[in-house]
Amino acid sequence: MRLDLPLAPLILELLGLSAFNVYVWLRLKRYDESSDNEIFKHLLVDVAALTIVLYLTGGASNPFITLFIFPIIISVTVMPARFSWMFAAITFIAYTFLMFQYQPIDMMHAEHKMDDEFNTHILGMWMAFALSAGLVAHFVVKMGNTIRSQQDLLVKAKEDALRDRQIIELGTLAASTAHELGTPLGTMNLLVNELKKEISDVPGQITKDLDSLKNQIDRCKEALSNLSASAGAINISEGTITLVSEYLKNVLVTWQAVRPDVEVETRWDGVEIQTSILDDRTLTQAIMNILDNAADVSPQDIEWDAAWNNKQLVMEIRDRGNGLSEDIKHKLGKIPVSQKEQGLGLGLFLSHTIIERFGGSVNLSNREGGGMTTRIIVPLVE
Repeated sequence: MRLDLPLAPLILELLGLSAFNVYVWLRLKRYDESSDNEIFKHLLVDVAALTIVLYLTGGASNPFITLFIFPIIISVTVMPARFSWMFAAITFIAYTFLMFQYQPIDMMHAEHKMDDEFNTHILGMWMAFALSAGLVAHFVVKMGNTIRSQQDLLVKAKEDALRDRQIIELGTLAASTAHELGTPLGTMNLLVNELKKEISDVPGQITKDLDSLKNQIDRCKEALSNLSASAGAINISEGTITLVSEYLKNVLVTWQAVRPDVEVETRWDGVEIQTSILDDRTLTQAIMNILDNAADVSPQDIEWDAAWNNKQLVMEIRDRGNGLSEDIKHKLGKIPVSQKEQGLGLGLFLSHTIIERFGGSVNLSNREGGGMTTRIIVPLVE
């Protein structure tokens, strides 16, 4: 462009700015969090570098002076108002300084100096606009995406806090209910034992029914005992390490002891992979709750697929019930909700919470031909 530029100080200044950027890059590799004060200082370095370049190349007459607006946009986007106003004032002072203090640039070997200077200025304005537009599109959009992702995390944190509060309320209610149920369960157990003695000579279905009732009462008493024993002390780290194949077999045996009338078709892929899982009572209960839900709504047998590798266990539990209705689909796992006539909706809600606390996830979807598929992902022990 036949411009007479002071190349030596410009190159020296750009090398200094490059060295500063290398320092910032290394600093962010060690620790990627930045305070507002640090961001403010970094933007000041950028403005100082731009001011030096413009001072050496025509000051306010340089069309690239519009680049001053770019760091202001960044400051407004990512910093509090007091920093933004302070930065805008500093940038304004720098712009004003360049109106009066600068080194003019001359064109070399220009026959029509004024026309060439005007054309060069117009071309410079076009280049400055293109550069500003590109910088804004790249950096500001990137920062906007970061802010939106932070807002999404904040919304999720609020949802988790609400769910945790509900869990605490349920825990308080469970403790109170356990205390109230102790006496009637004890009375029922005594009555069943007395009935079995009185009709010991009566064969047939009545004796079987009493045995079944006794088993259910014992199960309730055991559940209340476990609740009392573990109140305030449930910790994920309390589980034992077990092979995945053994863990799944134990869960199935435990569940079918309670639901012997339900047929389960299992397809487990990964038996040859000797990978371990944290065998925790709460995780087992979460899986059994989901199996219970499938068995309660399915007129046919339920299916239980499982596959695992060295990192995670993926399970799919399928039923042939009525599937998910649209009005509760978005509520599942967030609040207690149920489609069953006498259901409280606590089982699936607690299962979601427990599995997510293990670092896993639960997803529900309708399956072709009717019914629902519950997909469970649980991380395995390294």
